[in-house]
Amino acid sequence: MADETARQLDYELARLIARRIAFDEVSFPSRDVIKAWTEELEIPHHILFAVFATLERSQNKIPPPEKRPVTTIHNVENQENPIDVWPLMWSASWSEATCLLTVSFQYATHSLVEAVIYSLKPSSFIKLGAELKISGGDQTYQVVPFLGNHRRNDIYHWMVSPALPANWFELTWTLSPAEPVEFFPEPPRNRSIIAIDVPKRFHPRDLA
Repeated sequence: MADETARQLDYELARLIARRIAFDEVSFPSRDVIKAWTEELEIPHHILFAVFATLERSQNKIPPPEKRPVTTIHNVENQENPIDVWPLMWSASWSEATCLLTVSFQYATHSLVEAVIYSLKPSSFIKLGAELKISGGDQTYQVVPFLGNHRRNDIYHWMVSPALPANWFELTWTLSPAEPVEFFPEPPRNRSIIAIDVPKRFHPRDLA
């Protein structure tokens, strides 16, 4: 009996989801609204937030992985070994933290830049409120955050397309203010948003 009731509820939930996503021009509830509902209905916040976050991503009509360009933030296509690995060791500092660019993994079509965030805030999870910009030379570089294959709180990645040139040190590397990237909903925990309010130029580590 309990199983049958659960199946009926599951079906009703699926039916309601189908009806809701049909309204593709109507925005989903804000974080504050979701928080109020979790308190009213006594539902763990991260569960209800995950449901609406997933629905919102479906509303944005994100293409399947095989149809995404190599530089989209959700693409994890680095199956092959890199052609080369370059040490960078450039850093930018502000009142809350230092961002150190450590290495660049070089692929045929793109580069994967790894950074370490040294934060002055104790946290079990860091969200970086900044975007990396690279300019100079005869190319226009698209730089997007990249999730990577691990979730250490102090490691950050950017995917750069096209691949960086050998004279990467002659380019201008800058952190600019931006909203933190949400790769997927996170349950409540001790987290810090490490943000900047003005652009920060990267310099060789010994000059930072």
